[in-house]
Amino acid sequence: MCALALFFSSFSTPLMAAVFTFALFVIGNLSEDLRGFARVTTGLGGWLATAVAYLVPNFSALNVITQVAHGDAIPGRLILYNTVYAMLYSAMAISGAVLIFQRRNLK
Repeated sequence: MCALALFFSSFSTPLMAAVFTFALFVIGNLSEDLRGFARVTTGLGGWLATAVAYLVPNFSALNVITQVAHGDAIPGRLILYNTVYAMLYSAMAISGAVLIFQRRNLK
């Protein structure tokens, strides 16, 4: 979330960066529903939903609260997958922020 907030703050005002970050947080938590919608929709709507589902972060994949609440062990493979996914997505967001910030004229 911090990497996304940094990305949005590199090109917008602080208030808009907060709004964009919160909106992406909500969309990221609903990304599994968006993928399901893309599977059942045909045509341009399905294609657009699929594109958006792959662009937004998949926070629902990082949510393991149900497994923890039921006392299930979290597989090491899932921990590794989630860690790599979060690191790559954060690296992309921070790289985008750096590229945008380098082009800004601060004079």
